[in-house]
Amino acid sequence: MCGIAGEVSFGNSVIKNKDSFKPLKSNIFMVLISGTFAIILHYACTYIALSMEGGSKTAILKQLGAVLYICFAPLFFKDDKFTFKKGLGLLLGIGGIFAINAGGGEFTFKVGDLLIIGASFCTVFANITAKKVFEKVEPIVSTGISQIFGGLVLAIIGTFFGGNPTMFLPNLTAL
Repeated sequence: MCGIAGEVSFGNSVIKNKDSFKPLKSNIFMVLISGTFAIILHYACTYIALSMEGGSKTAILKQLGAVLYICFAPLFFKDDKFTFKKGLGLLLGIGGIFAINAGGGEFTFKVGDLLIIGASFCTVFANITAKKVFEKVEPIVSTGISQIFGGLVLAIIGTFFGGNPTMFLPNLTAL
């Protein structure tokens, strides 16, 4: 579905403004890096983890991405300052993650938990990369290309592991 969303986004942008994708040539590598982390690695970690862990714990752990962004954004963006309030929110967020994983008085991190944390790191890295790319390439173009790239790679990987990427096409035509 990411590939289809990317095609629609990118196609719409090209139709409306043909010059919108000209800066893409010199920035394609960063767009693909962003797509690798935002789509491929993020979804791979998330869905593998969902097959191992419950959805409610996964949903809570996914919020770690916001906490991590608060930590890392000031390192890359001068206008994003680390404040006392952000620090307090950071401590509360990390404390919540630890509290959730200390079920029954025992502190545990399972492989699925670590994959969700990895997905959160991928999201943060992709957001930071995308923010840098958006300074040069229109966001809709960058996002569209990232989604097309990520969707194609995931479809190829899924097919390699026995999936059937054409099985959703009859449902898609009904839309």
